[in-house]
Amino acid sequence: MHLDKVKIFKELTSILFFNFAWLITLGTTIYQTPIIEEVAEKNPHQKEIWYEYKPSVVIIVGVLSIQQSYGPPGYGETPKIDKIRKFYVIKLDIPINLKGNSTNDTIKGVRKIQLVIDYDVNNFKLVGHKVAVKGTLHQAVFGFEYTKVILDVQSLSLYKPKLKKMSQ
Repeated sequence: MHLDKVKIFKELTSILFFNFAWLITLGTTIYQTPIIEEVAEKNPHQKEIWYEYKPSVVIIVGVLSIQQSYGPPGYGETPKIDKIRKFYVIKLDIPINLKGNSTNDTIKGVRKIQLVIDYDVNNFKLVGHKVAVKGTLHQAVFGFEYTKVILDVQSLSLYKPKLKKMSQ
């Protein structure tokens, strides 16, 4: 069992180093995708919305929720002894698609995305509310990643839609 924890730690360390290397490579350049509602409003007949995986920075809007699933040791294969893990998920009103690259597959029709973010009081207060989440997306790889797509959060805030001007 100890070897599994060491292996996971080494993999996480390499992922963190990889992400840090990307930040250094990008410098101050930020790749940003428009908010889903803005895309839908500008192109009401557009049937599909496409996003890119990291290093692109995206903003996703949806309802924040907390879900639970089986955790270690068996992640559902041994439910009697598996721990229950809680995690944040954003539920999207409009499904999105992700364009594949060398490390991630093309995925269509995503409606739920697990968030990698601290489980703290300020975030908990936003559960059940529409939020805007900024960060980078990657495909689930590990047992503790419960949705097909994961968002590494840079910021999370209550969503405040732009008010439309009334014409007279």
